[in-house]
Amino acid sequence: MSAHTAQNDRSPIIILTGASRGLGLSTLQILLSRYNARVTTLSRSTPPDFQAVVEKYGDDRVLAIQGDVGDQATNAEVVKRTVEKWGGVDGLVLNAGGLEPLGRIADLDLSVLTTCSNTNLHSALYIIQPALPYLRKGRGADGAKGRIVLTSSGASMTGYVGWGLYCMAKSGLNALARVLANEEKEAGVAVWAVRPGVINTDMQSLLRDKGPGVMDPTQLQKFQDMYDNGQLLPPDEPGAVLAGLAVKGPIELTGEYIEWKDDRLSHLRL
Repeated sequence: MSAHTAQNDRSPIIILTGASRGLGLSTLQILLSRYNARVTTLSRSTPPDFQAVVEKYGDDRVLAIQGDVGDQATNAEVVKRTVEKWGGVDGLVLNAGGLEPLGRIADLDLSVLTTCSNTNLHSALYIIQPALPYLRKGRGADGAKGRIVLTSSGASMTGYVGWGLYCMAKSGLNALARVLANEEKEAGVAVWAVRPGVINTDMQSLLRDKGPGVMDPTQLQKFQDMYDNGQLLPPDEPGAVLAGLAVKGPIELTGEYIEWKDDRLSHLRL
């Protein structure tokens, strides 16, 4: 066995959803460059910046799967193909999600409820369940068991007007982290729901474009001011914490809803 092959065999195997842009794309790049990870991605789109990363690292480091994260069968297929290609799963970073549709509860078209919930909440269960048998085996580079990182939001704790479905789903992820951490404690699988901060991504552009007339003006102005004052986070800062948690997150913090800049995670930051 060559030195390169041996090193690659020891590198962590991570599944990352919502990897095609913004926070997910930054997390992918950090997993590959900082942790020498092998990464399976699931995303609906494959924009040029994402394709460039895939081409740079090649198919021995990235398995890029295009599909709907809200579809149960697709998630199961992602786990199956990952195990077939690399022999296991060491960590999950479940980052897929979307803010739309914006709308006040009284005005929402409830026909979108299932699609929105599948994307933002149910998708986590769709991929966690088939991955758990492999996460329990502890193939991590440091010999630890598997790790699950859920991208939550400050919205999970805040009643933003017009964000009802998104807030509900993110609160659900926090609860999932607490329950799963208790259920999998003896198996050694750790899980966290991470608040990644207010990031300069497409979601903020959406708020500025579609928030007026839907959101509370004071709440909307907060985000506008952060944009105007250059206070939105670059995605690689919280992305480094998501990537680090998936590879070597502290087991003793399992189950927590934790902010990306928590001092206990300082060793994972850029």
